[in-house]
Amino acid sequence: MLVLSAKEMAGLDEQTIHEVGIPGIVLMENAARGAAAFFLQVVPDLIDRHITVVAGSGNNAGDGFALARIY
Repeated sequence: MLVLSAKEMAGLDEQTIHEVGIPGIVLMENAARGAAAFFLQVVPDLIDRHITVVAGSGNNAGDGFALARIY
């Protein structure tokens, strides 16, 4: 598994948005789908259960809202 720092990930996001042309919202949705799949694989008891997603303000909040909507 490749682990990136927050700074490295932000740089890759910017490169993908500006050089590849994939909108940031698409990256956010893809990340949320991946996170949901990961959580359900690691904790299969979450399937068909209610969960609470806590999100503040800022870019990571958008990820949390996308995850909550997908789940």
